[in-house]
Amino acid sequence: QVGSSNSFISALNLTLPVPVIPLPIGFYADFSYWQSPSGYITVSGVAGITTSYYPSLMNLTYNAGLYASLFKGTVAVYVPFISSQDLKYFWETNGYNTLFSRTSIMINLNKMNPIALIRDIKL
Repeated sequence: QVGSSNSFISALNLTLPVPVIPLPIGFYADFSYWQSPSGYITVSGVAGITTSYYPSLMNLTYNAGLYASLFKGTVAVYVPFISSQDLKYFWETNGYNTLFSRTSIMINLNKMNPIALIRDIKL
């Protein structure tokens, strides 16, 4: 369970626009530092039932890639190209096998002003 914690999680999201290109694109990186929950696992087999304790661990998960900001920052599309091993494993085991399925879309509702949108409609 990537990013699942019942005690501690912290995240940092960074964007770096590319000023050389006159397009609203850039690089992004997301980092999360979290404590995986501890617990017990029970395995039954031919020799009987064995219960083992596994301790909680501190984990660093990350992904990075390119982003494009559209409609004056109202919509952004994030395409990952680099990711940590646990995130890659999560994607593979849950069917996120294509780049499109790993792409994220962010809609900033705070930047959507319906009055301004209606005012700017050209008839």
